[in-house]
Amino acid sequence: MSGGENTRALYGVCACAAQLAPGGKSKGSGRSGGENELGGLAGEALRQQYAVKNSDKLSLVDAMLKGEGLM
Repeated sequence: MSGGENTRALYGVCACAAQLAPGGKSKGSGRSGGENELGGLAGEALRQQYAVKNSDKLSLVDAMLKGEGLM
């Protein structure tokens, strides 16, 4: 594994986790542990990458993660 350095893959994991939640993009309550945990970890890795490499875009990543129910 790349240690979470592939940004496209992390976005893909976040999108898949949001879609795997019961009812599509539900906000948290109906999720099983797996996609919630994996999506949250991918989201945190994205946040860390943007905080270090492109901090001016971090607010956009936060908004996307909140919209997908991963934050």
